Amino acid sequence: MAGLLGFLRGALGIAPSHPDVRTVQEHLAEGRAAAAWAEGQRFREASPDSVDAEALSALGVAAAAVGRHEAAVEDLRAAVRLAEAGGGGPVLEGLRGLLERAESLLEQSRGRGELLSGPLWLAQPPPEPAVPDAWKPWAEAMPKVAEYMGPVEVRWATDPVTGEKRGRGLFATRDVPAGEALLAAWPLARAKTSSGLIEACREARQRSARARKSLACLADGSAGQQLPPPAVTNEVLGPVPDAVPEAGGSDPEPNLCGIIGANCFSMQGWA
Repeated sequence: MAGLLGFLRGALGIAPSHPDVRTVQEHLAEGRAAAAWAEGQRFREASPDSVDAEALSALGVAAAAVGRHEAAVEDLRAAVRLAEAGGGGPVLEGLRGLLERAESLLEQSRGRGELLSGPLWLAQPPPEPAVPDAWKPWAEAMPKVAEYMGPVEVRWATDPVTGEKRGRGLFATRDVPAGEALLAAWPLARAKTSSGLIEACREARQRSARARKSLACLADGSAGQQLPPPAVTNEVLGPVPDAVPEAGGSDPEPNLCGIIGANCFSMQGWA
């Protein structure tokens, strides 16, 4: 991936970026958003004089990809200002497109703006920012819709007669009009086969603290599984910014095969 990014930059006449910025971009291109965010913060602290428009754009995409939408807007606005001060150039249109997406994501995360919903689910992806070809492998990490938790919460489902707990359920916290978005969440992992999905979930646990916590909250279909209480599940279900898992964590791997069997479904015809 590093070689491809370098080739595209040379072919388009775009100046080489700082090595640490390239590392951020490579993490984004390979789906390691939390690592990209962490590396970006280290770069910002260690090399403040090297934070140019391209660096800010990569930091903004990384921030959006881990759900830090305010930081994404701040970085991308600064990138646009730098590009405008430098006379524009071929990157300005792409930067403005990334900023527009980031501002939309921020509004969505606050429960405002268009969440790709309506009386019928006819979601259309937003237009792709016109970034230089050399940026596309990592700029594609910019989310198309924000995570959002509306008027819903997880509660224990109880027997109406005995009051006995029957498991967890998702309940509305108020009356919901037709077409209102209740929940928008990014996938923890994607694959075309069950075995591939197990490996994708395993990789997600290694690179994403949020994926690790989310998988631990899911039922695996086994008898006697001790499920986390609703308060814990609601905290994980909400749009909490992601991070790299702490090194040396001792939490055991959950029953990924059972989790997939109990929670996943095939989406034939969907990319």
